[in-house]
Amino acid sequence: MAGADDMIDAVSDLVIAADAAGIIAATSRTARAQFGTLFQSGQRLEGILAANDYALVRDVLREGPAAGPKAVVRLSSLTPPGRTIGWTIVRYDDGVALIGRDDGAAIP
Repeated sequence: MAGADDMIDAVSDLVIAADAAGIIAATSRTARAQFGTLFQSGQRLEGILAANDYALVRDVLREGPAAGPKAVVRLSSLTPPGRTIGWTIVRYDDGVALIGRDDGAAIP
């Protein structure tokens, strides 16, 4: 996924891209700023996400090669305390991208 970091750094969304095995291939500058070293290239999503969150991502990875938005969810393990982030899970090529926006609202 050479050059992918440069491409996704151009958007302001939080982006975490993983390959078919669920290994992080790239993250956006925004995601790196938000999550620090939590999500680094080479890490497995399975070891970082809560089991039910990873199950959603895994199900998208197991689907056919069709690309496009599959689900808009709130993944609890990816949400900083006191914030809300809506995540779109997108299938691309043989991998998956998590695309999120922090709406800045506090969770009541």
